[in-house]
Amino acid sequence: MNDGLNKVRQALLATQPDDKIDCTRQAYHLIQSADLSHIHEGFGEPVDVYAPGIPDKPVLVRGGEVPKRAMGTLEGRKTMMHAIAHIEFNAINLALDAVQRFPAMPMAYYQ
Repeated sequence: MNDGLNKVRQALLATQPDDKIDCTRQAYHLIQSADLSHIHEGFGEPVDVYAPGIPDKPVLVRGGEVPKRAMGTLEGRKTMMHAIAHIEFNAINLALDAVQRFPAMPMAYYQ
């Protein structure tokens, strides 16, 4: 298995945002700079082994369980920024999963 795919999987499994960012940046640079024509060689293990890592805290709750806050308040704006951060965190996991899940795609797909 190549270094790029290893780093993608490490980033996918990372549970802390700083670790996920670090690993994702490293994976990006490896993928951009490497010849990944053999990336498909690393695919063979079950995909579910690589479920996305999430932080232990804060505890995830359903959106309906969170008190409503008006956007005109500081608390409302904090809540919106928090929601956007969750969306971005999940988008990173989705992109990482897409790279490690699908072998033998064109290089542009991985890059």
